[in-house]
Amino acid sequence: MANKVVRITRHEAEEAQISELQRIYGPEVEVVTINESMPTNSREFTARFDELAAGATAVEAVLPLNLMEAALKFTQFCKNKGQIIRSVMNREVDDEGNATFTFDHYERVLKVEIVTEAL
Repeated sequence: MANKVVRITRHEAEEAQISELQRIYGPEVEVVTINESMPTNSREFTARFDELAAGATAVEAVLPLNLMEAALKFTQFCKNKGQIIRSVMNREVDDEGNATFTFDHYERVLKVEIVTEAL
């Protein structure tokens, strides 16, 4: 059975991203992009994340840090050894201040730690 990567993002994958996913997860990897806003309530988010991740080997998630942390700590997907990955992009700004982003590589998210102090 081929591996499956679910991409929770509003951006279509670049050709370089698909090639890299094929290198990592095999040439027959199924890549599914889901363009939707995720719930911000932790319990609702966790349930929806698990629905979207069903059958996946990895989830590429573009999420706020608090939701990324919730996915890592509370989803069945991660408890069952599913991988959360993220694409690392290079940011280039032209002379007019316009930014473009170019894919560089993927990395696996192992932990999110937010440390704060009151001001």
